[in-house]
Amino acid sequence: MDTELPSLEHADGGAVIGGAVPELTRAFRMSEVEFRCDFLWDSRLVSRPRLLGAFRIRQMAALMLDWLSSEAEVLKRIVANRQALASTMHFALDSAFPYPEHAFAQSVYVGINIPRAKLQLSPDQRPGDVDCLIVPFSDNEILLERTIAIEAKIVRPSISNPGRNANTMGRAQVRGLLCDGFPFVGLVHISVPESMPSHMHWEVPEISDIAGSNGELIETGEYFIFDPFPLASARRQEGRVLALGLPVEVGYRVIAMTLSNNGERFCGFTIGEARAGARNPVVSHRVLEAVRMLLTTEPRLFEVVHWFNEVGT
Repeated sequence: MDTELPSLEHADGGAVIGGAVPELTRAFRMSEVEFRCDFLWDSRLVSRPRLLGAFRIRQMAALMLDWLSSEAEVLKRIVANRQALASTMHFALDSAFPYPEHAFAQSVYVGINIPRAKLQLSPDQRPGDVDCLIVPFSDNEILLERTIAIEAKIVRPSISNPGRNANTMGRAQVRGLLCDGFPFVGLVHISVPESMPSHMHWEVPEISDIAGSNGELIETGEYFIFDPFPLASARRQEGRVLALGLPVEVGYRVIAMTLSNNGERFCGFTIGEARAGARNPVVSHRVLEAVRMLLTTEPRLFEVVHWFNEVGT
């Protein structure tokens, strides 16, 4: 359930814009509160008590989104949501199981932020840990030869700074993973942009599933409304990733996500902006044995993900 934030109205119901008081009692995400705050301040249509109330709400909203500042927490929430995980990591599974194999035909173990030392790797090399370690398995065996190591970057564009980038792009880290000898290596950039105010959202007409008499498309009169910021941020970030000149062995995925109204879960994802990688020509069997041992000795480090429920469950 969305958390309801206090109204920004004055106790005396002070008037704004032609005497009308805007309805602000719903739970707004931080960006909407900030935008309305700045707009009213610039227009000199609101008094200082109302602004202070808005800033308090902005601070409350910021606290709600603290988890976004933690790469590990973002990845854990993605892993906990099969749709989010499939949307984010499908490129890596496509790398390990190219057509005509099926990327989602096997379940996977997923480990988050696995330290190098636990994989018998030198701790003074890059990356310091494996952000996302994916080990596919079938009913009969663990498919170690299809193990995937992924470097992840989280980007938080805002309305005031739409071009915000990750502190580092991940090129050195993925090259390090290749040198470590993982069979498949990928780079993921996850953009979670600030929500734009609702009046800046785009309206896209819905099309009927029944064509017109001449085969033309017929609009239903309804509209799908969406925030264009995630789409724009994904395209911008993909341009940056392409500029890295990654080797063909490194697959990549750039995905932008929208948050639910309460800011606690992902509820929408961009598509496209991905490339499958090729198999690493220098696979380390020592690393694969270390992965097998880690699964055996510390299974708590991994989440088990079944893409499809068993029949009858």
